[in-house]
Amino acid sequence: EPSQVADEVLAYLQFLKHVYAIFGFDFELELSTRPEKYLGEIAQWDLAERELADALERFTGKKCGEDNGWNLNPEDGAFYGPKIDIKLFDALRRRHQCATVQLDFQLPIRFNLTYVPKKSGSAAEAASPPEAAAAAAVDAMAIEGEADASAEAP
Repeated sequence: EPSQVADEVLAYLQFLKHVYAIFGFDFELELSTRPEKYLGEIAQWDLAERELADALERFTGKKCGEDNGWNLNPEDGAFYGPKIDIKLFDALRRRHQCATVQLDFQLPIRFNLTYVPKKSGSAAEAASPPEAAAAAAVDAMAIEGEADASAEAP
């Protein structure tokens, strides 16, 4: 349900923090909002962006733009929904786009995905569960690091 989005995203961000701590990674968070060309209804986008912002505020304990909090990345969301971009820092403090949490409004429409809300007697509604990838760029970062090291070798 839409009311569960912030809780689900918060749980994912807590999991991500745990995983990244194991590897000693520092990271930053950005909320990427509705791009100029998008699909869906503005009201749906506004609600989703508020839910993601709520999760970020609860996770960091900070408002947008505060030190050690999260930042806004205007108009950089995917055409199908807003997202949280998680960027890791390597040992040389280079920034790498790594994980994302995305809300896809088009997938449930195109595949007729629905759920029945907890309210008794409610009709089925389109489902837009958060999509997340935690380690997508970790492999790429390791490969890039190996390439950089071999390029420096005599």
